[in-house]
Amino acid sequence: MAICNCSLLIYFTERLLISFCQQLIAIDPGSQKVIGESNVFRSEWAPRFPPTVVFPFHQANVKATDAKTPIHLQWQSGELKPRIVVELSQDPTLSKRLFEKTVTGSEGLITPALAPGVYFWRLSAYYADSKQPFMGRINSFTLTKEEAKPVEEKPLPLRPPSPTPPLAIQWTVPDDSLRQMYIEKPTLDLSWASNRPEDIASYRIILKNESNPTDSPVQIESQTPTTKAKLNRAGRYMASIEAIGKDGKVLGKSDPKSFESTILPLLKSPHWEGGNSEFIAALDGQAQLGWSRVDGAKEYIFILMKDGKEIQKRKLTSTSHSLKELLPGDYTARLVSVDQYGRSSMDPTTKKIVVPDKSGLKAPSLKKIKVN
Repeated sequence: MAICNCSLLIYFTERLLISFCQQLIAIDPGSQKVIGESNVFRSEWAPRFPPTVVFPFHQANVKATDAKTPIHLQWQSGELKPRIVVELSQDPTLSKRLFEKTVTGSEGLITPALAPGVYFWRLSAYYADSKQPFMGRINSFTLTKEEAKPVEEKPLPLRPPSPTPPLAIQWTVPDDSLRQMYIEKPTLDLSWASNRPEDIASYRIILKNESNPTDSPVQIESQTPTTKAKLNRAGRYMASIEAIGKDGKVLGKSDPKSFESTILPLLKSPHWEGGNSEFIAALDGQAQLGWSRVDGAKEYIFILMKDGKEIQKRKLTSTSHSLKELLPGDYTARLVSVDQYGRSSMDPTTKKIVVPDKSGLKAPSLKKIKVN
């Protein structure tokens, strides 16, 4: 009777996924040798996050000219687009809410007209596969009424000087580059433009890790309106830029913008022609194996094993391989894809090869030598 063992491997990837790999291995009780093994099965779980606050930030001071003013609450909910519950109150614990509304498919909400004062609000995400909410922290903002100043009448100058426009910074990163892939270490390629570059001595880029709020913000100095930011870890970052004048003072700031740095996924392993079913070799010990082409693969690694030992390993650029003069018995072929960066696919595809006992090939043996 064979004994089956189940091996379980749990690991974390830099995309914040939890992966489980499982495989059944059959061991002969007498010889303790591996006599069979199943495919490797892999499952992944992605963590969930509460929405990212865009406006107003925590403890922001929002000015209004009217006695009561509606506020446009804004956030980013990520790719999974959960159902968002918005709570607003003047109580720090949100026990007495001014309103509580559910938003689906949108990343903003306009409140009723609010009087000046301190307000507290929270965003919670409800995902389709979870009954429990992912609650964000309680943020606050202060709404103040800005009193209109009386206009002082001054005589018009004969030649009024041209007013200097306020300094503005605009992001120039394309929308399709807000999610960027890396190979070895997480980075972000950032670019922007200003309407008064002649007045700017340098730029300060501030990156806040929204996936890990306890991380300290990353600050980078740049003399040009482009930079390649090196990050401590992958994740979602809220980026902003400050323009520094020649006197060291901040001349202006950009609007915050969300970016994501995630590792480039590994390629998938090829599929055998004819599926993973058992392959019967020819009587002369020959076998011609083929597999599907994988987009992005530079080459394939073919490994032939017998009795748990590797007897052949080849790097191939084609999608087929010939085996010759195999002795009778059972073999296992394994195949993985290799991308342009030399990274192999995680789960190899396997195929059992059987060489019939009626093969004309036999193991070499010594002949009798007659000695006079």
